[in-house]
Amino acid sequence: INFYFPLLNVPFGLLFNSICFYIFKKSRKLNRTSIRFYNMALLCVGNIALINSVLSIQFLPSIGINFLNQHIWCKILSFFKQLIDQLFSWIYVLIIIDRFFSVINYSKFKYLSQKKFLILFLIITILFISLINSIHFMDQIEIFKNGKFISQE
Repeated sequence: INFYFPLLNVPFGLLFNSICFYIFKKSRKLNRTSIRFYNMALLCVGNIALINSVLSIQFLPSIGINFLNQHIWCKILSFFKQLIDQLFSWIYVLIIIDRFFSVINYSKFKYLSQKKFLILFLIITILFISLINSIHFMDQIEIFKNGKFISQE
């Protein structure tokens, strides 16, 4: 069940995320709003997380391609997984900050809803999370092989 459930669950998640993305893209009421941008970013990150989980953990190892056996790929996948997982939470924090400033005084903080600023804010957030998660490239990895742990640097 651990193998087949995600293989059935992920296509539905991709489909429904894509439908929500299409709805936000075509919505005229939300056009040029920051909430639309952040929700579309969440949907994109969700699709990337779903594809990453199926490819790196289930599908590729089942056909004999296992990145986790190679030291550098293990670190890259660990970094990428942490980045995607934390990006969900930080996008919600950005939404809360955006809503807070729009409630306080919308006219004073109108620049916060400009697309250039939103993209810049999202890129800065991704860089910040990447910096925090760069520790994954410096730590040791212990691999369980033949009933014992083998330490690699």
